[in-house]
Amino acid sequence: MASNFNQRAFNLDDWREVLLFSVAGIGALVLLVLVGGFIYGFATLDSEQIVSGPVSLSSQWTEFVPEKPLRPMKQSQEIVLDVDPSEGLVEDNLHLERIQLSNARLLHPQIQLVDSQGHVYDAEVNRYPVPSLYKNGISAYVSNLPKDLEFTKVRVRSDSPVLVSRIVWHCHNGK
Repeated sequence: MASNFNQRAFNLDDWREVLLFSVAGIGALVLLVLVGGFIYGFATLDSEQIVSGPVSLSSQWTEFVPEKPLRPMKQSQEIVLDVDPSEGLVEDNLHLERIQLSNARLLHPQIQLVDSQGHVYDAEVNRYPVPSLYKNGISAYVSNLPKDLEFTKVRVRSDSPVLVSRIVWHCHNGK
């Protein structure tokens, strides 16, 4: 039996159908670009790489070698000491350079990044402002890091002992 299904999906001779499918195609393309932009924006948000789990810091340099070398991937990079909640940092957004534990001890941690060629970069260390991603965090920022190098070691010490729940390589883009 012969089939009569030789019809087109739409009639190219009717300008209204051509216009309808053209507008629908452009709309679908715009929607695809918007969804792609949203996914790209979500994928380029803050990123973290764990350098170390729980550790007790002292006045002696402790060297950490991350599983993968640290790479400057965004506009800003920092090492974050996530202080153990049992230690508790005093929240003082007016004096971020003053890092004080809840037991009144002042901390003066030092943090260094070491690149794959052995160059050492000293970090500027401050208390993380609150509220923030790291409520009990100490931020170590190194300005002007070369984007083409990998960092293979993190060195940390503190004049006063402190328990850190983790050390994080935090990369983010500015708002």
